Amino acid sequence: MPTEPTDAQIAQVTAELAPIAAQIDASKAQPAAVTQSPASGTELARGRDAWVALGKPAAAYDAAMKADGLKLPEAPAAFQEPLEDATPDAYTPNFVDTTVRNLPTERLANIAKETTTWAAEMKLPADLGTSIIEHIAEIGPRFAESTQSAKEDWLRGQHAIALKTLGSEEAVAAMNAKALAALSIAANNTFGKSLAQSPVFNSFWLARALASHRDKVK
Repeated sequence: MPTEPTDAQIAQVTAELAPIAAQIDASKAQPAAVTQSPASGTELARGRDAWVALGKPAAAYDAAMKADGLKLPEAPAAFQEPLEDATPDAYTPNFVDTTVRNLPTERLANIAKETTTWAAEMKLPADLGTSIIEHIAEIGPRFAESTQSAKEDWLRGQHAIALKTLGSEEAVAAMNAKALAALSIAANNTFGKSLAQSPVFNSFWLARALASHRDKVK
């Protein structure tokens, strides 16, 4: 039987979910062009994965989400079918809440074009592709601006989450190999080639999403 979460555990998770809940509430009052993207649900899923990987009860996370009126996507993006004949306009990244938001408009437009073209060539499901683009846009610049110590801590943390979740170094290596193989779906894409060499590729959520997608592509 699952262990019932304590009040303290629920309070802790509720505090961690507060910024996401605030974003979603704020987005309801914004014009459609800048509303919260499908990444909201994916952010919750990533947070839940990390929470459980740290050995904390999933029930506490779920109870806090319910208390805040939040829920995980009914069909996780990572398990959707590939989008055959995809076009870049299938992906609608919202850079408002990412670390690239202050770049010049022209540069943001170039980033959107590069990343959505890559997502289409990868045949990524629309929600997953959009979430991956936003994820990269958030952690890429943040990693680049971090101190060397912070970079090392992040890399170790991502590996620790992967190891805790998957259970062995062999399983982590297999996931990473499959994620790298996924990039061959768009083998000639310049953005994909740079992603393979980027520290961002060490993101556990990103690697697992790409590995799952690789399994789906025929």
